[in-house]
Amino acid sequence: MLVGLQGSGKTTAASKLAYLLKGQKRKPLLAACDVHRPAAADQLQTLGDEIGVPVYRGDGVDAVRIAKHAVDVVAAEQGSDVVIVDTAGRLQIDEEMMQEAVDIRDAVRPDQILMVVDAMTGQDIVNVVNEFNARMDFDGVIMSKLDGDARGGGALSVREVTGKPIMFVSQGEKPDSLEVFHPDRMARRILGMGDVIGIIEEAEKLSNEQSIADAERMLMEGFTMDDMLSQLQQVRKMGGIRKLAGMIPGVDRALSQRGADVSDDQIVPVEAMIRSMTKEERAKPRIINGQRRKRIAQGSGHTVQEVNQLIKQWEQMDKMMGSLRSMAMGGNSRKMGRAMGNMMRDMGMDPMEAEKLARMGGQAGGLPENRQQRRSRPKKKGKQQKKRRR
Repeated sequence: MLVGLQGSGKTTAASKLAYLLKGQKRKPLLAACDVHRPAAADQLQTLGDEIGVPVYRGDGVDAVRIAKHAVDVVAAEQGSDVVIVDTAGRLQIDEEMMQEAVDIRDAVRPDQILMVVDAMTGQDIVNVVNEFNARMDFDGVIMSKLDGDARGGGALSVREVTGKPIMFVSQGEKPDSLEVFHPDRMARRILGMGDVIGIIEEAEKLSNEQSIADAERMLMEGFTMDDMLSQLQQVRKMGGIRKLAGMIPGVDRALSQRGADVSDDQIVPVEAMIRSMTKEERAKPRIINGQRRKRIAQGSGHTVQEVNQLIKQWEQMDKMMGSLRSMAMGGNSRKMGRAMGNMMRDMGMDPMEAEKLARMGGQAGGLPENRQQRRSRPKKKGKQQKKRRR
């Protein structure tokens, strides 16, 4: 059961929580129990349809009856093992809202009551959570809108005031932007130290045998425009450029100091230009001459200068992949580690952190040799060969 003030993001949080549970092989059901806000049920229905989760709306009048019927009847009919009850909120606490929430709680007896808190709310949130805690005794907090300018100082006070843990945080509008709260990682982000573990976890969610094979092919055979498009799509699936920038140590701070505006909108024109290329041009970008660039610009609705910039970016990425390929084939892991460290320093990372990264990269070693490389490697003269000659 989700509770909180109006505008805190309860309905959106309900759909995100359903999406998270669905990814864990659960079968959630959303119950639209906000019968006071206009179009609240329509909003939940739209969000449920986007993620493929059923929504029960009932008669749209009696919130208690809707919640009870969803838990007692509809969940069994739908084969659902989790019911998420989205309740009504107000701009400020009033007796009618609190009593309705208490009645829903008594009717369905939820396993967990989660309070949704807007991260941009100031210290006034302390009075709100105290009131909810006194009447509802909630189990934990979902902190929403943490992707804004606020750092969530007021919401972080919830833990100190009520003793209730922050269980989830939401950092975006997409269904997959809800994640489990880790205090140490949040502290690193607030201090501008990044969250490398978070990036690894996001990558692991998307990793599969095909993506691993593609990565090996890029490293050993070359980097194409199709690869560039695929990487941009992977970045979007991982939460977007802005989210990743905030998770890489020093990058978010460096971008803000330089006044750089980083957003997913910058991916759209790149996708349009790559999709305007022929199959041969995407596989072999070096054949794109002036005439081809003009055609690509016209086909994508962009200028020749923008196409030139895209090809220059591809050349830089291809050059970097070539350097990594030569280091990996040569087994020179120390050079690879130093290259990684220098790249992170250029992006604004703290020199000490970059040095640690360089050492880690150096210890990791190069890629394992394939069969062809082992055949071409000169054989060492061992004791057995010397004995045979004698």
